[in-house]
Amino acid sequence: SNSDLADVVDYQIAVLLNLHGEFEAANLLLSSLLKQGRKSEDLQVAMGMDFLRVPLLPSQIDLSKDALIHDAGSLAGVLAQKRYDEAEAGFRALLEKYPGTNFVHYAWGAALASQGKDDAAEAQFQEETKLNPASSLAYAEWAFLESKAGRYSEAIAISQKAVELSGNSFMAHYVLGNS
Repeated sequence: SNSDLADVVDYQIAVLLNLHGEFEAANLLLSSLLKQGRKSEDLQVAMGMDFLRVPLLPSQIDLSKDALIHDAGSLAGVLAQKRYDEAEAGFRALLEKYPGTNFVHYAWGAALASQGKDDAAEAQFQEETKLNPASSLAYAEWAFLESKAGRYSEAIAISQKAVELSGNSFMAHYVLGNS
């Protein structure tokens, strides 16, 4: 019955989910807190860590990455509120300030795909695979878009790469099987 206590519990659960690599589940909780009007530096940091897929506790963050985490957290907040025009400028600024940062192109691609901008999303997923070739996430999303467009042979090749990188990825197996 105590909403303040419930919010603290949700925040702590989100931090623990993030620590264990459950980024989507953590994002749901953190975004929900933001949408309820909760704003704090702790929430911004947690959202930034989740956005960049950093599986650490906030106290474990390298101080040299503090500005990056805060900037990513601000952008994650904009995305959570579905302010996509503002988010595009935020993505451009983040990439200009921190070029080569993993998962930024992935997040931009996901935001574009959620708006039905598949070609632009595909380009972002391709950029992510160049910067972060060991992650299956962008490969799986890229393969999904290829499959959606009816380019099945491309989707198969790309999703096979995703499965090779992460044999436990539901999305990679789903897209491979569907293609």
